[in-house]
Amino acid sequence: MIDGDVAAMTTWDVEQLRAAVAVLDAVLDRLPVVRHRFDEVTRTVWAGAVWSGPAGLAAAGSLSRLSAAAASAGGDLEDSIGWLRRAASEAAEAQEVARRAAEVADRLRHGASSVAVGAVAAGDPDLAALELQLQDLQDRARQHAADAAAVATRAAEALSGLDAVADLAPTSWRGWTSGLPGRHLVEPPTMPTGAVPEDTAAWWSVLSPAQQWAAIARDPAAVGALPGVPAWARDRANRVLLAQAVATAGGAEHDTAIAVAREVSDREAAGEEVQLLELDVGAGLAALALGDLDTAESVGVLVPGVGTEVADDLDAVAEDADAVADAARAAAPGLAVATVAWLGYRTPPGVVSAAVRPRYARDGGRALDTTLDGLAAARAVAGTPRPHTGVLGHSYGTKVVAAAAAEEGLLAADDVGLLGSPGVPGEADDLEVPEVFQATGADDWIRWPAAVFEALDAPGFQSAPSSPHYGAITLPVDEGAGHSDYYERGSATLTGIGERLAVGDRPG
Repeated sequence: MIDGDVAAMTTWDVEQLRAAVAVLDAVLDRLPVVRHRFDEVTRTVWAGAVWSGPAGLAAAGSLSRLSAAAASAGGDLEDSIGWLRRAASEAAEAQEVARRAAEVADRLRHGASSVAVGAVAAGDPDLAALELQLQDLQDRARQHAADAAAVATRAAEALSGLDAVADLAPTSWRGWTSGLPGRHLVEPPTMPTGAVPEDTAAWWSVLSPAQQWAAIARDPAAVGALPGVPAWARDRANRVLLAQAVATAGGAEHDTAIAVAREVSDREAAGEEVQLLELDVGAGLAALALGDLDTAESVGVLVPGVGTEVADDLDAVAEDADAVADAARAAAPGLAVATVAWLGYRTPPGVVSAAVRPRYARDGGRALDTTLDGLAAARAVAGTPRPHTGVLGHSYGTKVVAAAAAEEGLLAADDVGLLGSPGVPGEADDLEVPEVFQATGADDWIRWPAAVFEALDAPGFQSAPSSPHYGAITLPVDEGAGHSDYYERGSATLTGIGERLAVGDRPG
């Protein structure tokens, strides 16, 4: 793992240091003009034409001192700027090498994950080579950082003579240069607490890139769990947590971490883009995006049902998400699609508990609503075009989607799909989106308990979306399709889902 001091170098705001050098260059260019103006005013005051007496003489003396300071400052400032340019160059080198070290550390963590799942034998020489490379890069980064600090000190020393006129300035040159951005680490921002996603997104958007990286480095758990923060940042933060969990967690938490690490590693090895949007190994929860949620034109969020757990089922739900994305791209070639395998709630362990304990849906709905609000807020603040967002609930997941719609405010989605639903409250209009579609196969066993629960008015299930009075569009279902076949590649249902998720290719 990368050492803390080297990791901190990746957050340096080198561009701000370069901007400060550019400002000093502009000051240097203006010094001759300033000195000429000082000389003109001094001669006028000395003549007594506009100001006479002791006060006038004192003012003339001060102006003379300023003119002399401007004359001597030119050479000193030019020397200092030269040193600062070197400091910026060394700091940039330190940052570049530190970021390369971070990449090697990530590769090492992936290698450690592979060892944990049995993909790579312990003592792999490739891992040993990476460890040596990491150490070498960290040593080089530290050397560049030390050189940057040394030449920054020379820059301050070059201007030390100007402290003789410190009483005419608001601060000393030495004090000012020692506080230049890039000389020290960027101060991490204060994390928002209890903020709604819109406020969090606004907070993040005004941070400088260096502050954003500093926030991730200081508290990855907080950043990774903040709805409204862009997906790229949450992914980076959650990967730090994932590496820690793979290395140190035990029991069920370790099983969750290994399942996530394996899925991320396998998909990235296949050339796919993956973002770890949410991770809570303690609760056994995760949300894995396939594609770039920050730029996608179309986003699909898959919500699974009873008994789904990250440790055992993430790969299957991610495969369903991949199938949905492929179907959307088939419907609209060239479409930028991202889909989310959302295992962000504690699912009921069985059908009976799902029917009699609505808290599973209620708690899951609240979490899903927050996730959707966070995705929408991050895109709105970034100024990127709003994606078409579809939420796909399967089985008990349809109940969670309905609970999310019941939360305060409109559901941050355009479509809702209810697949193999055992029943949800109310009617399609209650889901607060322009279009609701459903699919229920003739051979899906869920038809029978749904009918029984609806007849008994059980609290866990109400209207069957397949009922004509519910008001949902019905997608075709292949003959013989069962409860787990709605995302089957090549099926009529998946084709219909892809058409509805595709932007600008909406069937009538």
